[in-house]
Amino acid sequence: MGRESGGPQNPAMLYNRTDLLQDFDQLAILSVEETFVDLQEGIFHSG
Repeated sequence: MGRESGGPQNPAMLYNRTDLLQDFDQLAILSVEETFVDLQEGIFHSG
């Protein structure tokens, strides 16, 4: 987010913990984590 390329620019389009738990409420959820990640995958791909 905040860049012209990559994932959705609108945060409402991202998955969140609440939505996932509701969508998969018939399953036994072992772990759920909501976090921000800044990937560094080399000099030509970071963010």
